[in-house]
Amino acid sequence: MGSWFLWLAILASQRLLQIGQIQTSSALGIPMWIPYLSLPVGLGYFFLEFSIAYLKKIFAKECADNNNEETAL
Repeated sequence: MGSWFLWLAILASQRLLQIGQIQTSSALGIPMWIPYLSLPVGLGYFFLEFSIAYLKKIFAKECADNNNEETAL
């Protein structure tokens, strides 16, 4: 469920990048897609961390199940 939300947020942030290609920052004079890029990059990193934590949890459960089967023998 969490990964689905993150994926949808990454896709939705693509619209900001499209808008940012047209706009420029009045103070710095840089294209706004550069600061807007922080949203999909940050969400992508969060998605990666979420996936790693979820996989660790799955593999830890499998290892525990395997250890319980071995001790039962």
